[in-house]
Amino acid sequence: HIGAPKTGTTAIQDALSRADGPGSVLGGHGVFVPGTALQQARAALSLLGHGMGWAPEDTTPSPAAWQELVTEIRQGSGTAFVSSEHLCEAGPEVIRRVVRDLGPGVRVVLTLRPLGRVLPSAWQQYLKSGHRLRYQEWLEAVLAVPPRRSVTPSFWRRHDQAAVVDRWASTVGPDRMTVVVLDPRDRRLLFHAFEDLLGLPPGLLPPELVRRRNRSLSATQAELFRQLNIAL
Repeated sequence: HIGAPKTGTTAIQDALSRADGPGSVLGGHGVFVPGTALQQARAALSLLGHGMGWAPEDTTPSPAAWQELVTEIRQGSGTAFVSSEHLCEAGPEVIRRVVRDLGPGVRVVLTLRPLGRVLPSAWQQYLKSGHRLRYQEWLEAVLAVPPRRSVTPSFWRRHDQAAVVDRWASTVGPDRMTVVVLDPRDRRLLFHAFEDLLGLPPGLLPPELVRRRNRSLSATQAELFRQLNIAL
């Protein structure tokens, strides 16, 4: 599962992690989750050569993080579920390595929301990473032609939906790629889609199982973050 960001990635990662473990319901259906969500994120970032948090140049995970995850997958039994929204930024070379390391049976899932819903959520994530622009200013930078890359260096790399599909499908093949478009009227659609893709019984991943959520901020909370960033 390669994301994209702000498409329920945290919810599905948490639901599957909580259903995993010794004697778990997942194990009974031949599915397992290698590592933790953080370990999977570090593995993806190590592939991309990206860092985490406010000081990326100081926080790039070790290149060994990806290989450690691959080793755990190879030692496991059944279908391994790996999820990191960072992977939607991958270029052809990284994608080829993912396919080579995980084997010919790898399948890719991309989850999408309408851009009108993604934009405010993405701006809030930028605030959490230290940015200081008001929403209107940030929007003008993102939607400019061409976009102001000094403000939004990776937004369109993640959210040019057709380009992400093309990069991955051209390597793994369109027959091994699934795109799930979320419906705001049906909060269970995401969970039903992954149950179907993983061959799990309907209802095995109820939304109520999720404890770790990456919810949106209120306008007041977002402004508090922005002012904090200015002060720091």
